[in-house]
Amino acid sequence: GRLSSIGKQRTVSDTAAPQDTRAPFNRSQSEGAALGGPGPATTTTGRPERKTSTLSDDAFAEPSSPKSPQEERESLLRPWIPASGVVRLLRPVRAADMREAAFIMGLSQRARQARLNGIGGGDDEVDSSVAPVSIDGAPGELSDLDVYLPNRKLGVFVGSWNMKGDKVPPTVLDFLLPPAMEEIQDVVVLGSQESPANRRAWEIRIQETLGPSHILLRSVTLGVLYLIVFIRRELLWFVTDVEEDALGTRPGSMIKTKGAVALSMRIFGTSLLFITSHLTAHQANVQDRHNDVARIAAGLRLTDGKEGSQAEHAALAERFDYVFWGGDMNYRCNTSYAKAIKLIQGGAHMELLECDQLIDSMNTGQVFDGYHELPILFPPTFKFDVGSDVYDTSTKQRTPSWTDRIVYAARDRASIEGLVYDSCRDVYFSDHKPVYGLFKVAVQPPVGDALKMSTCPSMGNFNRAVYIEGNTRRLARLTVAGSTRSSDNSAACVIL
Repeated sequence: GRLSSIGKQRTVSDTAAPQDTRAPFNRSQSEGAALGGPGPATTTTGRPERKTSTLSDDAFAEPSSPKSPQEERESLLRPWIPASGVVRLLRPVRAADMREAAFIMGLSQRARQARLNGIGGGDDEVDSSVAPVSIDGAPGELSDLDVYLPNRKLGVFVGSWNMKGDKVPPTVLDFLLPPAMEEIQDVVVLGSQESPANRRAWEIRIQETLGPSHILLRSVTLGVLYLIVFIRRELLWFVTDVEEDALGTRPGSMIKTKGAVALSMRIFGTSLLFITSHLTAHQANVQDRHNDVARIAAGLRLTDGKEGSQAEHAALAERFDYVFWGGDMNYRCNTSYAKAIKLIQGGAHMELLECDQLIDSMNTGQVFDGYHELPILFPPTFKFDVGSDVYDTSTKQRTPSWTDRIVYAARDRASIEGLVYDSCRDVYFSDHKPVYGLFKVAVQPPVGDALKMSTCPSMGNFNRAVYIEGNTRRLARLTVAGSTRSSDNSAACVIL
């Protein structure tokens, strides 16, 4: 069954270089002041006062009397427009809001005010958060780390899905914005196996789902293995040392279906590594899967970016502050199809887990040494009849198993918190169910000149084409939804 306390948890390849037209964003000014509005309120210490707000339920409530179009716009936009003189540098994005057809954000404050005044947004519809920030703060100011991550905690979403096919699914809301996730995490990582042939279309669909709050930092591919990393827009200028690598475990294969792709990066002073892999299939090939993991761990040539800190030959889990490794691991349950089905139908998932090959292998130190996995409280994710919740009814009758997994490692176990580990049972596009994990990790400040563009020329790069196309499609979709709601005399509308 699902976690009973989940709802309480709070949780490019073709990149384009930043344009010269970007204006520096002064941390000592409010978002409004940086765009020509009023300056921030300050505390007695001289530090700017920060305030966050969320969209209230009243914004979508039925009005007691009909509202004019202007009043409707005001009621929807008001929660996202700061009070005069109040700085809002950090705005958590509620996943529930992003699922609502009437919700839209991502405009600069000047553009928001222009919409409110009915004079159009023009070129101001690019948020100031996608602009360089001052790295060296004035005395008495909050550091960048404390401004953008007030608790020095980074939210990480790691998802894995064997998509089984060459088509992009029509929707991925239940995967990327699951009900268990109250806020969209700072980093969103999607690993997929047997991915769609059109990678760009898949990236655009993810961007369309996440909305303008996140940008595509980089995507890495190996055949039909994809690893796609989105980050919260404001964090772009604090990401350095972005590197990628890939390794096939089937030499000579024309289409790369087995192996791993990986991306490493540093956010402020903390290093992270993300891996997605597809290991050898079939129930009996346990040792082959162990060998795949060992080959991948030894073959990925990525380090944490600190000169002389960790040698390339060190164990992969020891090179980075945090490692997240997900994928179709293909580990099965050592039992019969009939017994597994009986246990599942009786709700005895825990008993079936006693037959899990990966849990047994990790407990005995045969694979993923130094890694951990959150408790599994969801049914087996493989193999389903496509389009249903029914486990394999073909003549092969493959034993239901937890083939799709996410493991993690941390230099300091106390610095990482696992919030949610679940599958998406309402996704029927494949014979696998997607899995995802939500984590909070501690972030350290950068050292020296680590965040200066002179020492990291790739800083600020992201996939602008995907960002524009994804959000253009999102606006078009929301426009249609808004028109439908308006025809039903709903108070919810779409601001264009």
